[in-house]
Amino acid sequence: GYVSQNVFIADGTLLENVALGLPAAEIDRVRADRAFASARMKEFIDTLPLGMDTPIGECGCRLSGGQRQRIGIARAMVMEPELVVADEPISALDVSIRAQVLNLMKKFQEEKGLTYLFIAHDLSVVRFISDRIGVIYKGRIVEVAEAEELFNYPRHPETQYQMSAIPHPPPGRGNKYGVLTKCPAHDDEK
Repeated sequence: GYVSQNVFIADGTLLENVALGLPAAEIDRVRADRAFASARMKEFIDTLPLGMDTPIGECGCRLSGGQRQRIGIARAMVMEPELVVADEPISALDVSIRAQVLNLMKKFQEEKGLTYLFIAHDLSVVRFISDRIGVIYKGRIVEVAEAEELFNYPRHPETQYQMSAIPHPPPGRGNKYGVLTKCPAHDDEK
């Protein structure tokens, strides 16, 4: 499967977009329904009068970024792949939707045994989803290591530079992964 940064959406229906390229007569509705459920689109689709046969229209311009990305994920999952290439799959999304999509991808990884080739510039995101990480600099792989090893002992200057760009919460306000757990704005609340 493949999930891109900018999901291509055709003018057809939700179903036709998940089964992109297949003639309507060859679309497996049961498999598509499972893919929509996996991508957490089932509730949204159930609210639509025509369900998965709802026309998207205008290349999906009325869909939110998260909905578009979930269509891309459903499209990747419909074939029940073992490997998914995810090329900057969350970089165009706002922060709250990023977390939802990442958690969804992590869930697939754990429940379906998926392997991701996850391409991203944000190493904190890569750390969340990856067991092993490769760092590329000027078109060459310059470092490959287990995620924790890479974060604890970055060797290559590019790896060190990328890690320096990861924001860290003030001392005492984050967990071991650098995620803010205590908001400074709420310090006065009891």
